[in-house]
Amino acid sequence: MERGTQHAPPHGLAGPRVLQARPQVDRALDRSSQRGLVARTPGRRQRACRSQTAQGLCRGHRHSGATRVHANPSLALRQDHATLGCEPSVGCQGRDRRLRRLVHRPPGRRRLRLRTGAGAAGGVSYIGRFAPSPTGPLHAGSLVAALASWLDARAHHGQWLVRIEDVDSTRCAPGMDQLIVRQLADLGLVSDAPPIYQTQRTALYQTALDQLTARGLAYPCACSRKDIEDAWAAQGSSRARHGELIYPGTCRNGLRGGAARAWRFRTSLSLSKWSESGLDLDTDAIVTRAADESGLTIHWTDRRLGTQVQDVSREVGDFVLRRADGLFAYQLAVVVDDADQHVTDVVRGEDLADNTARQIALQRALGLSTPRYLHTPLVLGRNGEKLSKQNGAAALDTSEPLVALNSAAQKLGLTAQAGPLVQALTSWTGQWAERFGMRRADRAATDPQAPAR
Repeated sequence: MERGTQHAPPHGLAGPRVLQARPQVDRALDRSSQRGLVARTPGRRQRACRSQTAQGLCRGHRHSGATRVHANPSLALRQDHATLGCEPSVGCQGRDRRLRRLVHRPPGRRRLRLRTGAGAAGGVSYIGRFAPSPTGPLHAGSLVAALASWLDARAHHGQWLVRIEDVDSTRCAPGMDQLIVRQLADLGLVSDAPPIYQTQRTALYQTALDQLTARGLAYPCACSRKDIEDAWAAQGSSRARHGELIYPGTCRNGLRGGAARAWRFRTSLSLSKWSESGLDLDTDAIVTRAADESGLTIHWTDRRLGTQVQDVSREVGDFVLRRADGLFAYQLAVVVDDADQHVTDVVRGEDLADNTARQIALQRALGLSTPRYLHTPLVLGRNGEKLSKQNGAAALDTSEPLVALNSAAQKLGLTAQAGPLVQALTSWTGQWAERFGMRRADRAATDPQAPAR
């Protein structure tokens, strides 16, 4: 092939021996978020950086090893040159013609700055997330939540993140995190940043627990499950709720000679102990108390289910923040992670709606912002129970991506698609935007002529 018929690939890397088929290969790889290569020469590096910026990547000094994702474009990383079939001929004349891989490292370990409005930092209008637990492969039920959260992020021109919720390491299975990420990629659902792991973030959770303790909102508890059962039995009541025992407050005013086992969140304090200055985005979350200060009632608006109310003190009680085995509880971990990742919208299964009030209470207590919430319909098994890994849900078959996605889309009220995968995802994104709408600010930013809804 003559040089006149050749051209540089779209990412800006120069090189006379890159074949004409390379741009098509790069575009296909952009959609699947593969890895990229950066030239060592300054001029070519600058051109590469300009192209990376257009793709949604921003790099500082070439030795920093840090990459951050821009607000809107998807993360695009490419495969190794050997896989692409191009020759590693880019480099400075007279020197080894080497290519340097664009390194993607997780954010440096840093302590969570528990401050008002942390979730709205950076001016990003939308950040969503899918947060599976690596206890097994994805199944039909978890795909519904994954697809819904991905569509919501794309409909709002936002970022979609994957978080591996392995805080309960006793239930996690080796290799399941990688399998889940592969399953998502097979379906065209690729995170806009590398996944984070809760087991690497325990220092952040301890920071939050320390702050709650210092403010009198967390306390040590010596009670075992049997102690709680006995306490309610003595009052002639079991007070079990969804298989979860409501804590009677035995250690609320001291351990009474027992050894601390767990840490609990105090739901029975006056409003003066709470931070009421947290930034509520569009949730209209309201924290109220009964006249006798004994009840903590949370009001919020779910984007699908509508107005929700829960009296946390009476219906849940002082819930666990750190377990007797030393592991942090889901409620605290998810609140800290959402704030630290600046999540603005949480889209997840309806079985988790019951956790929302507890999480809003923690957000208020820590002075953090409250995301918007949307809880998706549940997928039920033949026995009428929620499909889950615990009741033997079959692993998701991703060999035919469109078949699996069509099933999930129909559960969400979207129409089945017969076209290519990319076309199907685009169609569903439009349908989702019509149902759950782009907010006014987003519509104005993308289409100033769009009417307000």
